[in-house]
Amino acid sequence: MSNTLDKFPVDKRATNRYNWDDWKDGQVHELVSSKWSSTYDFDVPVESMRAMVYRHATNAGLPVRTAKTEAGLAIQFVTEGDGEILEW
Repeated sequence: MSNTLDKFPVDKRATNRYNWDDWKDGQVHELVSSKWSSTYDFDVPVESMRAMVYRHATNAGLPVRTAKTEAGLAIQFVTEGDGEILEW
């Protein structure tokens, strides 16, 4: 038999799993896969991480570019010269 809950459970780890704010500074960041290093940025297949990056960019209305690297995935949220992130 199922239980009823007063509210929907929220996994706080899911919202803080990735350093989105740090990565949106206009710099090129190489996100390292767990398959490459024990100090890694993500623990999913590279294509899944790439899809998450694009989904995050779309939801935030921000342009981003990605490229696979030997260690994982390079990402860059496109910015103007003064560091402001361009809106889509």
